Amino acid sequence: MTQTIFYVDQTTGLIDKIQFTNYAENDPNSPQKVEVYLGSWQSVNGISVPFHQTTYTDGNLESDLVLSSVSFKVRLQCK
Repeated sequence: MTQTIFYVDQTTGLIDKIQFTNYAENDPNSPQKVEVYLGSWQSVNGISVPFHQTTYTDGNLESDLVLSSVSFKVRLQCK
């Protein structure tokens, strides 16, 4: 079982950071501390989206994702 901690900016109400521990299925005795930093929030069709996401595993940079655009294409059919 793991705990996920969300760090919320008190001014904006947006999430700045997510922190959790990742456990391997085949070796639960070697956990990894994961921190995900979120930023450059923009509103897209009324939905707040973080356009910058940086992920660290055990303090080492794992990924740095920067979005240039986001579009939502959802079709709902009512019967």
